[in-house]
Amino acid sequence: MLLFTPPLLLLVTFLATASAATLTPRHDSSSRTKISYGNYTVPSRSHHNGMLHFRSEAPLAPPCTNCAVTFMQAALAYTGDGRTADAATGMWMHHVVFVNTAREDSVCGGEEKERFFASGNERGAIDFGESEVGGAGYFFEDGDEVMFGGELMNMGEEEVEVEVSVTWGFVQEPEEEGMRRVTPYWLDIGGCGSSEKPAANESYFSYASPTMTSDFAGKIVFIGTHLHDGGEKLEVLRNGQAVCSSVPEYTSEHISSMPFCVDAGDVRKGDEWRVKADYDTYSYAPMVNEDGSLEPVMGIALAYVLKSDDDDVSAPHKRKGRGNGWVIAFFILIALAVMGGVGYVLWNRRRVAVWPRWASGRAREGRYSSLDGPGRAEGEGEGLVGGEEEEDEENVWARQTRGSVRLPGGNGRL
Repeated sequence: MLLFTPPLLLLVTFLATASAATLTPRHDSSSRTKISYGNYTVPSRSHHNGMLHFRSEAPLAPPCTNCAVTFMQAALAYTGDGRTADAATGMWMHHVVFVNTAREDSVCGGEEKERFFASGNERGAIDFGESEVGGAGYFFEDGDEVMFGGELMNMGEEEVEVEVSVTWGFVQEPEEEGMRRVTPYWLDIGGCGSSEKPAANESYFSYASPTMTSDFAGKIVFIGTHLHDGGEKLEVLRNGQAVCSSVPEYTSEHISSMPFCVDAGDVRKGDEWRVKADYDTYSYAPMVNEDGSLEPVMGIALAYVLKSDDDDVSAPHKRKGRGNGWVIAFFILIALAVMGGVGYVLWNRRRVAVWPRWASGRAREGRYSSLDGPGRAEGEGEGLVGGEEEEDEENVWARQTRGSVRLPGGNGRL
């Protein structure tokens, strides 16, 4: 087999590389851009609890057109030196929300426009490239426009100026790249009303959203989550069972990050969906206003769904323009298996034909084979030629191969 292994390894490496390039959709962002959405002066803690409400004055062009966004991450920085403005420095991105004004919201409809991206102080990245489904993105088309709004909060005693920005990753001409569009679904404990709910001090309490019944099938590619301080856990429930459970991490008594959920499961027609926010203000202090009152709490999940064309939830796995690739890979594996089998047979026949002659020649020269075991010297020990009786060629072959036969095998996995 040694004569055939190197070429086979080279062939396997080449075909595996070629197959990976052909079969893997390019869902990672081919372009990234960071866009500033304005500088804002945030009042001190003693004025309006340090809160600043901001929003875009008019619709804006999206970060790209005829493209699929695959990555979104908000940032907040001090304008003077570019340092990150976060809870550790007394500055909060309370929340920021982006909407597509050309589309109705998937959950609330009516005058509500499609909320496709949001971030809180945790500022986690929405990255569809993490999904195993592959090739998913939020599509922007001709005529789409965006607006944004949110709140910033200053915990310090002096006003500060900060910049809000978002890093976008996107792929141009996504349909030509075989990509598919995700639809965002905003699940909120406030339903289609205000996202804010009253908080309670030193208490365990929970809020749950109204039920949304799905009229489509598909797969959940990604879920972003958001809670306020005091939050213990956020869950997305399908028919009463959690498909996503996000437990926040705290730093210096404030939420510093929240895990997002990737590939959270299937969606079937008739499924009932809710989001549930659990708060534990015994363990985690809630946010407090300057007058001692408690800041309201939130509980939001933004689910990105890859819809199926029919009721078959497996349909989103069918990669446009790439379905034949797996067939090609299958036949490549069959061909490699056949080549390996032929190589083994030829090598084995050569060994059977050559080894007896080689062994016989070595025996006539008074030498031994190392297959007899370690620690033997020439002219010593059992099985060496030169004793009282010389073995014939057939006996030498039988002795030298004793214990050296290995049955081919493996773990049985492809």
